[in-house]
Amino acid sequence: MNVQSIYRKPSASVRARRAFAEGVVSLANRKVWLPFFIVSLIGVALWLYGGVMEAWGRLDLLREGGTAALNEYFAVLEAANISLLKLIGDALIGHSALIGGVIEGWGLAILIVVVPLCLAGYLIGASVQAFRDMDI
Repeated sequence: MNVQSIYRKPSASVRARRAFAEGVVSLANRKVWLPFFIVSLIGVALWLYGGVMEAWGRLDLLREGGTAALNEYFAVLEAANISLLKLIGDALIGHSALIGGVIEGWGLAILIVVVPLCLAGYLIGASVQAFRDMDI
């Protein structure tokens, strides 16, 4: 090992990995994760509440209309061909074929779209700031 290799400036990729690691550490050290956690809990609560609304709605259909009404509801759902993306999109415009679909879709939108995008934005910002602050 020669003397120059000890003092050689690290490459940009090494600096970028160190900066990202510092961004992740700052997420934990500064308790910045708490708002992300709270918003995630709100998303889970909405998703579960939408599921409960769906279960109660199906039970009401069964009580009021019998199995014929419930089978008709299932036929409508099968014809609607609801995917996860369609459920979230329909919830954002305020319309869903599911009984509790709007609430359930809002919860999933928070969990699948909002929280990860905000977390990625925070990590990118913290990593860029750490990259700029490096004295290397």
